[in-house]
Amino acid sequence: MQIFNYHPVTGEYLGNGIARPDPLEEGRFLIPAHATEVAPPEAGERQASVWADQAWSLMEDHRGEIYYSTVTGEPVVIEYLGDVPKELTGIAPGDFQIWDAEAETWADDLQALNFLHASALRTERDRRVREVYDAAVMQLLRERRKAVAMAGDVAIVDALIADWDAYVDALCSLPDQPGFPWQGPDDLVVPWPEPPATKTA
Repeated sequence: MQIFNYHPVTGEYLGNGIARPDPLEEGRFLIPAHATEVAPPEAGERQASVWADQAWSLMEDHRGEIYYSTVTGEPVVIEYLGDVPKELTGIAPGDFQIWDAEAETWADDLQALNFLHASALRTERDRRVREVYDAAVMQLLRERRKAVAMAGDVAIVDALIADWDAYVDALCSLPDQPGFPWQGPDDLVVPWPEPPATKTA
């Protein structure tokens, strides 16, 4: 007689076999534990036949599939039979996205994106101050000292230093401008100030 084996814990159908005849009673067969003579239903895609309460049923089987937590966005590998929990989704999140429960999809986390763009813009601003402004003003101060030592005119140099001071003031005031932080430092609408010329003659 054919029998059908199932997992002792999950009840999942494992395969069939042949029951041994009962040596003490002719026409009777020995059915081992975790087996039944009832045939399981045919499982479809992402399904498993499960024995429970003395009957077979079909359960969803997503084991090995990757879903994503709608709370953290972290990937989760399904390791059990049954429905996928509501707090998981098969849609992978993008960078800086949060779950929109109403739309049932991921949406941009505007707060996180604004923080990212603001941080990147400030980093670029500070780079311009350090690499452009500082170098130019140091050069002008050297020229001013040289002009003073030679009793020359320092008015042009002082005017250029004032231009550079205005430039760095404009850089530092970017966070106060409407639209800050835009879409980060590479956004074409960022009102980056133009550095003044450094030539004194």
